[in-house]
Amino acid sequence: MKAALFLLTFYLISVFPASASENSHTGETSTAYIADLYSDLESFDVTIYSDQPENNLNLEVLLVRPVGTNEEMLDRQVFSVDSIPANKQVIKVGFWNVGSSERGAYKIKAQLLEGNKVLSESEYNFAYGTNSASRLQVNDLVANSQGISVALSPKEASLFDIEYMLVNGSDVVYTTKAEKLSLTSAPDIFFRSLGYTS
Repeated sequence: MKAALFLLTFYLISVFPASASENSHTGETSTAYIADLYSDLESFDVTIYSDQPENNLNLEVLLVRPVGTNEEMLDRQVFSVDSIPANKQVIKVGFWNVGSSERGAYKIKAQLLEGNKVLSESEYNFAYGTNSASRLQVNDLVANSQGISVALSPKEASLFDIEYMLVNGSDVVYTTKAEKLSLTSAPDIFFRSLGYTS
């Protein structure tokens, strides 16, 4: 049995924009590009898309922190992207190794490379340790062959989406999303059948 990991991403509908990353495409002939990017101080995910098949690309991801007018690199990870099927998304996931965390602003920078040539790059800014409290608390998480159950408690009434990812190494092998869920005052359990077969 292969080891796999479940990641949950919560989107508070009233708070977050659809995408907060800044993207640029520099490849002249390639159609592969970074479509979306997300990070916190524990993990990150990068979504790559192409409308034609692509092979043998690399993805470089940096975690940086502003220091005065410069940036301090905290971690760097490089992934092989062996193939991207036409009109399909490929999602890569990684975990940061930053040791102790300091409050403040951070940035993730990602580049999609073909050899030394930059095909696409993207940045995502986020803050750690701010005074804004999460509206939801994850009480428990149980995953098995039937699906995944998440027990949540509201700190205030919330409308949110949950994205579930089944991860093998750095590859997302299955993803599903539950949209427009709500919690008002009482804790609740949300179950999602994964419909995934290995």
